[in-house]
Amino acid sequence: MNTNIELVEVDADLEDLIPNFIQNRKKDIFDLNPMIQSKDLHAISQMAHRIKGSSSGYGFMGLSQIAAEMEQLSKNGNFEGIPALYERMNSYFDKIQVRYV
Repeated sequence: MNTNIELVEVDADLEDLIPNFIQNRKKDIFDLNPMIQSKDLHAISQMAHRIKGSSSGYGFMGLSQIAAEMEQLSKNGNFEGIPALYERMNSYFDKIQVRYV
């Protein structure tokens, strides 16, 4: 197994919902890009909050943590770290393996 891959354990009862969840989060991440380009901290904070909550609810704690950091930075008016967090968020699904438990 690639050591750069993070194992995400998800409740087996959610298995049917995960493909749609991933598709929706990828869309949210895509939709974040213009917000970041325009440095709209309020919109970034709202979207990061949404991603944080839904990700933790489905067991994707790594993505939830990235979104929480982004939300906090944007609430504090600190844009500087947001692009790097966006890059981590944007590549998140390429670096995970989902296992249903």
